[in-house]
Amino acid sequence: MLDRRQLGLPAIPAAAEVATTVAAYQEQFFTAAQVGRRLAIHPDTVRDLFRHEAHGVLRFGNRVSSRHKRAYTTERYSASAIERLIHRLEAGDDPRYSEAA
Repeated sequence: MLDRRQLGLPAIPAAAEVATTVAAYQEQFFTAAQVGRRLAIHPDTVRDLFRHEAHGVLRFGNRVSSRHKRAYTTERYSASAIERLIHRLEAGDDPRYSEAA
């Protein structure tokens, strides 16, 4: 049996999946403030519009608060997710008032 390094794969299978995903997904990501400036809306509104979006949104942080600390979550939005949002808003579909996917 060949070693993973002989095949040109990372040593850990999970790292192989991440490497493949990152290589195939070379896209620029933006903050809520940057998207808000582009669309001329408040960053809080941007976060609300992307609240139920799963594809193209990176979320990381401690989403669950503890007794003495509040929850912090950082979000980044891909260019394709922003374009999907713009097309939906142009069509009159506001994700804040529709059923969650």
